[in-house]
Amino acid sequence: MRAAFSWSLAGLLLFGGAALACGNEVYLSKKTQEAAVAKAEAQLAAGDAASAVRGLMRAAHYPPMARRFEFAFSRRPLRLRAWRVAAIAVVRTPGHQPFDHGLPDAAPVQPPRQLTWARGVLARELAARPDDPVVVALDAEARGAAGTDALEDLARRDLMPDAWAWRALAAGRAHRGDAAGRDAALTRCRAVATPGVTCDDAPTLL
Repeated sequence: MRAAFSWSLAGLLLFGGAALACGNEVYLSKKTQEAAVAKAEAQLAAGDAASAVRGLMRAAHYPPMARRFEFAFSRRPLRLRAWRVAAIAVVRTPGHQPFDHGLPDAAPVQPPRQLTWARGVLARELAARPDDPVVVALDAEARGAAGTDALEDLARRDLMPDAWAWRALAAGRAHRGDAAGRDAALTRCRAVATPGVTCDDAPTLL
């Protein structure tokens, strides 16, 4: 359900072209929404998950809107892209994202609840795009040890999309006690690593 927010004339004048009014509802302009999401995606790709999330939260709380995160972006495709960035950030830097009441579903400050929320976002994306290796790998990465078989399948079919997927596979193999397999996955991780991906060791899975 969409929330309606009324702004005063003074507020509209203050924020000028950054906002669009539609009846009594006010949204960030399409251009501003697109810029915020594109910048967050670029920051996440560069390995700066915290900055990506902070930028989205600033957009979600664009004064004086202070609206919930899921209503900050009026166009559903942009909203889904913003959620995806936030979810991946939670998975890759658990417990370190500056989330508050502005998250979707009143989402949580506590790291375990954040991870549950993030897994739900990526699982829904997988349901919509089950044959996309990038989406399969992200969902598997989010699921931790439970996602190892999906990553093994991608590796067997030579469909691993990036270093993050190899890092997640290394973690899954380490969790299963396969030291040689872990090291092989870390070697592949280093071969395709991009800024922000650490391939020196596999993260510990819970």
